[in-house]
Amino acid sequence: MLTKDYIIALQQDEDTELPRPEHTNGIRDFSKVPNTILVYDYEFNLQKIINMSMSILRIAGNCNSNTLYAIGIDLDFCIFTYEI
Repeated sequence: MLTKDYIIALQQDEDTELPRPEHTNGIRDFSKVPNTILVYDYEFNLQKIINMSMSILRIAGNCNSNTLYAIGIDLDFCIFTYEI
């Protein structure tokens, strides 16, 4: 996903998260969804690792700003914005 100044990736951080989720019979275990957002510059240099402290299902961005939009799971599903 791209923003004005960054490339954003939703990934598992192997140092702080559980192994990647396994899909069985079309059912996804939301407790194993990644909660780490990696921020790269346009030269593919890692700039930040952001642990959101909640499972993140989807991310989107605005190419005219550095605003990240996400769907996460806290106690329930939620939509939030984050300025990179």
